[in-house]
Amino acid sequence: MIELRNIQWGEVLLDVSLQLQPGELVALVGRNGAGKSTLLKIAAGLLVPDAGQVIVDGVEHSRPEFGERCRRHLGLVFQNPETQLVSNTVEEEVAFGPGQLGVSPQALREQVTWALQRVGLADRFGWQSQALSAGQKQRLALASILAIRPAMLLLDEPTSMLDSRASQELFALLDELKALGIGILLITHRGMDAAVADRVLELHEGRLRSAAAPSAPQAFEALGLDTPDTVKLAHWNPDVPTLPYSARPLELKASPAVAALDLDYTYAPRTPLAHQALRELSCHFPSAACSALVGRTGSGKSTLLEHLNLLLRPQRGTLSLLGETVTARTSAQAVRRRVSLMFQQPEHGFFCETAWEEVCYGPGNFGLDAPTLARQALERVGLPVEEYGGRHPHDLSGGEQRRLALAAALACDPEILVLDEPSANLDPASRQSLWTLLEGLKQAGTTLVLVSHDLEEVGRLADHLVWLDGGRLKAEGAPSELFPSLEEAGFRVPAWSSWSARQRPGEPVPVSESEFLGWAAIS
Repeated sequence: MIELRNIQWGEVLLDVSLQLQPGELVALVGRNGAGKSTLLKIAAGLLVPDAGQVIVDGVEHSRPEFGERCRRHLGLVFQNPETQLVSNTVEEEVAFGPGQLGVSPQALREQVTWALQRVGLADRFGWQSQALSAGQKQRLALASILAIRPAMLLLDEPTSMLDSRASQELFALLDELKALGIGILLITHRGMDAAVADRVLELHEGRLRSAAAPSAPQAFEALGLDTPDTVKLAHWNPDVPTLPYSARPLELKASPAVAALDLDYTYAPRTPLAHQALRELSCHFPSAACSALVGRTGSGKSTLLEHLNLLLRPQRGTLSLLGETVTARTSAQAVRRRVSLMFQQPEHGFFCETAWEEVCYGPGNFGLDAPTLARQALERVGLPVEEYGGRHPHDLSGGEQRRLALAAALACDPEILVLDEPSANLDPASRQSLWTLLEGLKQAGTTLVLVSHDLEEVGRLADHLVWLDGGRLKAEGAPSELFPSLEEAGFRVPAWSSWSARQRPGEPVPVSESEFLGWAAIS
C-alpha cells in the first residue's frame, strides 16, 4: 500500500492525503500545472515533501530503508518516458531493472519476454531503443517497469502517445494487473480513462477532491475532463436534428500544399540497424485545409512530418512543398520560413533559458518583428508573457511545454503548420482552446498537417485524412469515408461516426446511456 499523509510541497501541494490499495485503479486528474506529476514523484520517493509523511509498504520516507523499499515495491512510468530509458537495445532496457534487483538469469529472461509480450513489443526484441517511435518508447518504458514485478504501479499519462488500439490493449493489461492485486495510480486528462477507474481524485489548487468514476456529462465536466463521445451520444437530445459533429465537404484548391510520390526513407541504411520507415509512399495534403495523419505507433507518421520542413530529405521519390519540388539544393532555411514544425516531444526542441527567448528565436532568426510576434503567440496559446515569459522551458509542466512549442511555431507566421500530437498532455480546457485556435488558423488560410491518435480530434478538425500502415499509404480521403475502415481495423473511432454508419432507416434513436451502450454492443 502507498499512503500520503498531509503532504506539502512548496505552493503546489497543500495538505494532500491519499491511499492506494492493492488491486485498485485510481485516476488522478487536474489542470496542466496543478502538480499531478510532482505528487506522483513524491509517492515514488523521487521527491521529498516539505512536510507530511510518505509510507510505502509500511516504511515511512524518513527511514533509511525507504529508498530500497520503493525500488522493490513501486514502478513509475514518467510523463516523458524517453527520460527513463538508459540502455541501447529493447532487450537490455527491459532487463536492466530486474537485473539490478538480483534476479536469476533464467527468471530474468522469462520476465523480459513476458513484459515485452504484454506491451506488444515482442517483435522489437533486438531493436535499438532510439529507433522506436514515441508511442513504442512509451510501451517500452512500461515493459521495463512490469519486468520488475512491482506491487504498485504509478503511471503519468500512459496513453498520451498511444494509438487507440494500443490504449485499449493497455487498459486490458491494467485489468489483468488489478486482478493480480497490483494497485495503479494513473494520471490522465482523458474522460474515457477516468470512466474505468475505481475512483477519481482531482488535484485542484493544491488539494485533493475525491469523486466516483464519472458516467454522465455533468460528472465529466465537474472534474474538468472531456466527455467521451459515447456518453455525449447517449445523452444526445433526439429532438435536436444534428449529431455532435457533421461531415464537412472539402473543396480542394487546384494544387495541394504538399505532394509526395513514391517516398522512401530508411534510418541507418546499409548497417545492421537499418529500418525502413517509409515505403513508396504517395499522398497529398490540400492547401488551406487541415489534414490528419493516422496509423499505429511506428507506422512512419513522424518520419513523414519531418520531411515537410526538411529535417529529413527524401532518399528516393519526389516531394513537392508549396508548388516547388525539393532537391538537394533546396534551402532548408527558406522552407522553414514557410513551414513550422511542432515536435511530438517538444522538450527536444528547447534550447533557450526562458520561454520568451524560446519563442523569439525563430522569428528573430528570419528577420521578423520577434517581440510583437512572440507576445501574440504566447497570448494565443494561453501563456501570457508576464506570467510565463521569464520561466525556463524545462520548468513548465508537460502540457505547458506543449503550448510553448506551439507558440514558437506560430511566431514564425508559417504558411504550413505541422503538428505532431498537438493535444497530447493537454487538459480538456486547453485542448478545446487549441482546437478553436487551429480552426481559426485554417479559416485564415493556413495549411494544417497534424498527427493525432485521438480520432475524435481528427473528426473535429480534419478535412482530409491520410492513413499509414507500415510506412505505406493504406488509404486517404475524407474522415467520414475512412472511419468505418479504421473501426474495422480496431481503431476507436468517434461514436457519432459509428452510429451514423450503422443506423438503418426507421431505427429508433437511443435516448439513454444504457440504451445507447446496449445498442452499440450488439450493432
